[in-house]
Amino acid sequence: MAQVAQVAQGVQLQSQEWVMVENKDYDQVAKYAVAEANRRKGWHLKFKCVIKGSKINQWGITLYNLIIEATNNNQYQAFVWQTQSDKGLISFLRLPGNDGGRA
Repeated sequence: MAQVAQVAQGVQLQSQEWVMVENKDYDQVAKYAVAEANRRKGWHLKFKCVIKGSKINQWGITLYNLIIEATNNNQYQAFVWQTQSDKGLISFLRLPGNDGGRA
């Protein structure tokens, strides 16, 4: 059965399972997510690495689900949508159990 992913403003994408890929392919999207979270929340995080990444492609939209480690040693989950001409951050949340430092 198709998995449904919620996207900004209640838009729904019906797609197959999340596709796991190598982390290095998502560095650019992860760096965008960290920069956008910094801009929105007034943080000063720096991107360290992608721990795990997956994506769904549907109707010309790619939805990324990334687990990111920042230089404060905390891990964050970021959801980012991207089209050929634009992208946006849906959410950027610190994962529980990470006490490496403050954002």
